[in-house]
Amino acid sequence: MHGKCPISVVTDGDRAMGKAISLVMPAAVHRLCSWHLERNVQTNVGDSGFTHCMLTYMTESEFETQWLKAIETFGVQQNEWVKLMYCKRKLWAETFLRNTFFGGLRSTQRFESINSFLNRFLHRRLKLYEFMNHIDKAMSRLRNNEMKDDFDTINEHPVLVTHLLQLEKHAAEVYTRNTFAWVRDEIKSEAKLSILNCVDDMDSVTYTFKKFSVGDKTWNVRYTPSTNIFKCSCKMFNTTGLPCSHAFSVMKAMNQHHIPETLILQRWTKNAKDVSELDSSSTVTAPDVMQLARSASLQMIYLFETIIPSTMLVRKMWVYNFQLYVNVYMGH
Repeated sequence: MHGKCPISVVTDGDRAMGKAISLVMPAAVHRLCSWHLERNVQTNVGDSGFTHCMLTYMTESEFETQWLKAIETFGVQQNEWVKLMYCKRKLWAETFLRNTFFGGLRSTQRFESINSFLNRFLHRRLKLYEFMNHIDKAMSRLRNNEMKDDFDTINEHPVLVTHLLQLEKHAAEVYTRNTFAWVRDEIKSEAKLSILNCVDDMDSVTYTFKKFSVGDKTWNVRYTPSTNIFKCSCKMFNTTGLPCSHAFSVMKAMNQHHIPETLILQRWTKNAKDVSELDSSSTVTAPDVMQLARSASLQMIYLFETIIPSTMLVRKMWVYNFQLYVNVYMGH
């Protein structure tokens, strides 16, 4: 990771993991998995409606009001689990986590799916050289799936269906296929918004929005034309790195036909893998050298396990080759 500390970490609530995160990565924001929270709600409260105030973004005052209303509605004022979760509210409530980048992740399900995927290739009786071969097969499957996604992203052209065709077209050109589907949903949601107020300051414009004929909740977007910076009270861009429906409404009001670069995070674009400048601290090794080191390591593992007796010399050769593989292929 080249000395960079993660911005955010999602766990299932394991205590040992929580302590390790606070010690090793004190600056990282720790979040509890929403999937595990929903399961615990069903077990301890018995009604999924309780998750509304847990996973819905609102202001702190709104959260406190909704929390009190929820515990009264479900009659869990004296529930020990509910009291404990309130004390830990900054680890799971969207209200306190919305300003931190999580890339759309709220659960550990992606990690669990990787475990499930690897279990198809691995079992406890594998020898070391067999384990390496099976890991290679699993990684090849993942790379093939990624190549297919890249091919579909480059060659497929989605049908434009929203009312903001120019912005939708630009989003289709910039974002990957899966990310574009998310952005298009925000463009569609823009049609439900109406402008309540517009205040033009010296260097910025502040818009106030609400959903047409739906409640009284409002959102504010401050737009600075000189820098093309959008700051929305929903904080979706801060959390996901994608423009929200409120930002698209401002773009429509300002007659913009392209999504500003300030609202485009490279990690979600088709050019996410393009690196123009490499970090001087990173180690770059030619692919053929990495392949050679890995092949040599696997051959020595095979000889060590099956053919050649485990003499001290062979042990030293195996350790040397395996260390070469780790240093070169893994970038250590």
